[in-house]
Amino acid sequence: MSNGSFVLTYRYTPTGGRPDGSDDIFGLAWGSPDSPAAPCPKLDYQNDGISIDFLLPDSIPRENYNSLKFTLAFKGTLGNEAGAVIGKSLSLGETKFSEEWNNGLTGNHAWGHTGYNLLGQNPDNGSTSNVIFEDTLVKDNIRYAGQTTARVN
Repeated sequence: MSNGSFVLTYRYTPTGGRPDGSDDIFGLAWGSPDSPAAPCPKLDYQNDGISIDFLLPDSIPRENYNSLKFTLAFKGTLGNEAGAVIGKSLSLGETKFSEEWNNGLTGNHAWGHTGYNLLGQNPDNGSTSNVIFEDTLVKDNIRYAGQTTARVN
């Protein structure tokens, strides 16, 4: 990860709000003194990581904590891919983003991709795969010629 930034958004249902989310309150945390984006230096698997303190501009009532959801997004360079965007959703009290790269590419995390056709994102117009070759994660995304629908990995 390099040449990019992190952004944190939040969402919660206010007291008395509709369960369908139509009354939800959305916000953007601040990652640096003058911007919601927190700059990302070059990170690699040997790096101990970085710590970013995001500031929420408004307090969230404790009674709404159960509905609170955060989304952490990164936009920048991932390996050789410039302009990449990745994100992770999380709630209070849970750790969903715990990468332990010192365990190698086949360590304690499963590589997922939309080859699983999550939410119908990939129609039958190609193939998607993740393969580890010589300690490198290779992500292939093939769309058959003549297909006009999108395909993602």
